[in-house]
Amino acid sequence: MSSRKNSAVKLLSFESLRVRLVVLILALTASLLLVSGVAVYLQAQHESDELFDKSLLEAGHLLFTLIEHEAEEIGAGADTHLNPMIGGHQSYLFFQVWNEKGRLLYRNHGAPDEPFALEGMTGLGWLTLNGEKWRTFTLWNKARTLNMQVGEPMTHRKELSVHFAIQLLVLATIILPLLGAMIWWIVHRTFEPLRRSTRDVASRGQGDLREVDVAGADEEVKPLFNALNRLFGRVQQTLEREQRFTADAAHELRSPLAGIKTNLQVLTRARDADEQRVALTGLADSTERSIRLVDQLLTLAHVDPSQVLSEEKIDFEGLIRRQMSDHAAAAGAKNIRLRAEGSPAFVQGNEGIMAILLRNLIDNAIRYTPDGGEIIVACHATAERVELSVRDSGPGIPAHLRELVFDRFFRISGNQATGSGLGLSIVKSIATLHWAIIRIGDGIGSKGTAVTVSFPVDAPVR
Repeated sequence: MSSRKNSAVKLLSFESLRVRLVVLILALTASLLLVSGVAVYLQAQHESDELFDKSLLEAGHLLFTLIEHEAEEIGAGADTHLNPMIGGHQSYLFFQVWNEKGRLLYRNHGAPDEPFALEGMTGLGWLTLNGEKWRTFTLWNKARTLNMQVGEPMTHRKELSVHFAIQLLVLATIILPLLGAMIWWIVHRTFEPLRRSTRDVASRGQGDLREVDVAGADEEVKPLFNALNRLFGRVQQTLEREQRFTADAAHELRSPLAGIKTNLQVLTRARDADEQRVALTGLADSTERSIRLVDQLLTLAHVDPSQVLSEEKIDFEGLIRRQMSDHAAAAGAKNIRLRAEGSPAFVQGNEGIMAILLRNLIDNAIRYTPDGGEIIVACHATAERVELSVRDSGPGIPAHLRELVFDRFFRISGNQATGSGLGLSIVKSIATLHWAIIRIGDGIGSKGTAVTVSFPVDAPVR
């Protein structure tokens, strides 16, 4: 219950992406509505001022026509005060009629005694009267004996503007909550595939690395799901590789460790020096085999194809010379002729693990080549590829087994040479790291084995 409550609180907090999106979109929408409302208000106020001015002009001309006709009938010299009913304008529209001598002849109820316009003014104008701003309109008759001045206090226009602004605010107050609810619903629906995938992953047990279902996911979310699926795939491969490695290592270490145990038992029960010497020799061989197997296992783990290695320019000729010098004693012990061929060749890669590749190839060749045999280590370069090969005059590998020798711990039955079955597996792993192609063919004189590794000149290390 506490977990659900915490999840709900976190969902409604600003840490939630949905809440941030809703708040930000709603804030942006409110800002746009505010700017649009202000723009509409200003534009409406400008247009309403034009309409009021037009109405003021029309009312002024109409009033002036009526007053001019009445003045002709009763005489323009009378000091007459009229209060005509001019439609619905009487509450905010006021007028005055003056003669050419500046004498007030007519005014409606509420109009001030002071003129609305300065002497000589005509047309539209502004007036401040008793601290209040007025819009005025002034015109003369053709004989310039009568002057009509019409005034409208700005309070009337402001009241209409305020009323319009209040309507906009009420409309925004109604729209924003509805808009917020719609935005929340849209965002909630948009995040549904992500929530569904989250629940799916959260409900999985340990080791369940199935791909996340991307059906129904938006294009923006699919790259995330695809990246997760690729990650799950790599983790699954790593787990499988580790499980296989552990099982294989346990299986292969059992034999040399059993040999060590057996030789120790023989040594403890030896009745004379000859039996002790035989037991010690067997113990030394089993120990050496265990050390070699552990070393190969560690090397194989180190050159995992999923690693990213630093790149450097590798001189194959120099690398071959160093490795042949290191293996000269082992080759000499079996009277094997070890020689190099080829031309200068360079590739991009990791020299440390490339030395491991070449060492394993030469070590395999020495181990399986009989006494008095021959091993040739060569490198050749073309414009696009560099080839490294190790050929021997040993028993060779049957064609149907040449692909299997790259599997871990695979050994050809009936072969008397000692080994762990990891050498060529390590070679393949290193070749894969350097985008190289590895082939097995016939060795020297159409017999024996030739292992050729072909490297692209400019390929990056993965």
